[in-house]
Amino acid sequence: MIIETIAVGFPAFPTNCYIVSSEVTRQGMIIDPGANPEVIMNTLKQLDIKALLIVITHRHVDHFGALRVVKTETGAEFAAFDTANISWRTDALLRPFLSFWLPPDRLLKDGDTIDIDELHFSVLHTPGHSPDGISLFGHGVVFTCVLRKDRIGKTDIPGGNYKQLMNSINNKLLTLPDDTVVYPDHGSQTTIGQERKNNPLIR
Repeated sequence: MIIETIAVGFPAFPTNCYIVSSEVTRQGMIIDPGANPEVIMNTLKQLDIKALLIVITHRHVDHFGALRVVKTETGAEFAAFDTANISWRTDALLRPFLSFWLPPDRLLKDGDTIDIDELHFSVLHTPGHSPDGISLFGHGVVFTCVLRKDRIGKTDIPGGNYKQLMNSINNKLLTLPDDTVVYPDHGSQTTIGQERKNNPLIR
């Protein structure tokens, strides 16, 4: 499996955009194309990867700011969590940024799987940072917006909920094996075991 991390957006607090691909077929997905579409497209070209899917971990503009351009240029399907049963109005997050947004081609639910050739990722609904937040777990790694190296996702923002965040971390992420590599939406990669042992915000 190929995982390429691209820091996009504001240099002071960049968003991690991930390109995840099969080593065999060079087909894969883009996670959180938050900004700098030209950098994302150039990276795909350099790695000789065809993006079949774009997934966002949640509906914050720093995670979908390049969506429209990247989807147009790649022709990839766009997937996001299904908010039909979420009481908090996630459309409030989108309203100021509709010029960047596109309706999802696929609505994801907790327990769904994302399959691209030999790659298979489970969709975990992990609200707290955002009510529509998801994590993607498979092949010994997890992409997430609720757990970060020595930190947790912010909850002092619209739609944030500390109780939900800690429930997501404790019941969805800390149940994963300790050697699971965590690829967060912001900051450096870590492992579940390292955060279980050292993260002062979850002990």
